[in-house]
Amino acid sequence: MVSAILGDIIGSPYEKSENKEKAKDILLIDGGSHITKYSVLSLAVANGLLKAYGNSKKTTDSVKEDLLKAGNEYANKLDFGDEIKAWFDLRGKKVSRKTSCTAACMVSSVAYVYNSLRYVERYAEIVAKTINIHPDSVKGAKAVAAATFLGRQGVGKEYIKDYITDTYYYDLTHTVEELRASYTATNSCNETFVAAFTAYMEGDDFEKVVRLAMSIGGNSNEVAIMAATMAGSIYEIKKDLIHLGHAKLDTVEKALLDEYDEKLTKLKKSRKDKFDKILSYKGFFDKKAKTEWYAPQVEGNESPFPFPVYTEEITYLENLVLDKDFGDFNYVDTLERYDLTNEISQFKDAVKLANPYLLKAILTAVVRQERFVDGSIADAVRFGVVSEALDILSKKLTDKMY
Repeated sequence: MVSAILGDIIGSPYEKSENKEKAKDILLIDGGSHITKYSVLSLAVANGLLKAYGNSKKTTDSVKEDLLKAGNEYANKLDFGDEIKAWFDLRGKKVSRKTSCTAACMVSSVAYVYNSLRYVERYAEIVAKTINIHPDSVKGAKAVAAATFLGRQGVGKEYIKDYITDTYYYDLTHTVEELRASYTATNSCNETFVAAFTAYMEGDDFEKVVRLAMSIGGNSNEVAIMAATMAGSIYEIKKDLIHLGHAKLDTVEKALLDEYDEKLTKLKKSRKDKFDKILSYKGFFDKKAKTEWYAPQVEGNESPFPFPVYTEEITYLENLVLDKDFGDFNYVDTLERYDLTNEISQFKDAVKLANPYLLKAILTAVVRQERFVDGSIADAVRFGVVSEALDILSKKLTDKMY
């Protein structure tokens, strides 16, 4: 959220005009920098999401309500542009059908409020369609949210690039230098996302990403927001830059940001508590014990179809992995991208070098495989896959990943 707001403030000089200077060595925030409609819309979306957390049907109404409230608060203070003005005038009853960057510039919070790729993409689409149903606008919102989520899960940039290319079909083969030579201001969300993502790929810290985004020129406000949103999930942001940005917020915006931070902190704590509980069972998994099997009597004979009798510890693991806050519901795709299949023998070697995102996918695969093969979880426990995965997760999971 903070990264998106900073991107907005840095790009604000070009809120209404084209950046023809295309300079990289700029003062990121100066006396003329300010928040635009995008920061206000982003804050409204964030709090609307949290109010209706976990309920897709209520989320649309909740986000709409908070967006309209923001419109009333800032109607005479900010220029919301024709698209949002029309939406406000009709009280959100008619959405735009033209491509624009608005949705992609206001979904940053989705990547933090939800903690699995499937849910991040689902709710990014819900948020986008609250104001705009053009396919390119919805796609851009989902791509920004997906890249941001994967970044905060510790996934490498090349993996993210491949995922975005394969899933959303963007042409991400150009360099910043190539784009800079021809890029001009545009309403196209496709072109804007490509510019932002290219800067994100080439920069190796937050400020470099934003500077590269600004140097591409054109509609720099939107390019900077998207690039900063994605960069903020993998790079630390200097405290002095955060303080400069925070000073540009008014009391209402600061209160909304504080409210969002407070609610998100509680949500992250609840996720961490769930994981801490499975860690309390680690001693059990470290024993790599064999699971008992039960064969019920059928007409006086032992059934030819015995099934494993799982303990409290394994049952909790099953429930945790199937939880939207922990499991990887795209686990088949994730495993394929790391050249893995659903084989325990592969998992034994893979867990040793896996990042947290892959480890979650492996644990999800183990649990989901139980639907087809009784004893899959038992094998994963016996061969130490679960124990080692939990051990590495306990060391690598950071606050940002919850």
